Amino acid sequence: MRLNLENTELLLQENQPLRLINGKGAVVRCLTGTAWLTVAGDATDCVLEPGQERRLENDGLALIEPMGKQATIRLQLVESSLAGLIDRFVRRSAWPSFS
Repeated sequence: MRLNLENTELLLQENQPLRLINGKGAVVRCLTGTAWLTVAGDATDCVLEPGQERRLENDGLALIEPMGKQATIRLQLVESSLAGLIDRFVRRSAWPSFS
């Protein structure tokens, strides 16, 4: 199964962290509650309040979880590299044509 995370809102529940892998360039924005974000390879963790956002700067494992019962976040993918654009083009071109 593939999930389209180009602009997705997720409700995070207590003790159920969201794991993101290869998320470089994605933006995590807190909509409600308070969210804690840690990324492997980053020196500091981040606490996001409603309206705050953080761009993932590397492809390390990112963990996001609410500080409290729940938090709502928005994940927004932003193409930040030529490799990402090429990969997306290749996947679209490889789809079979039924004409």
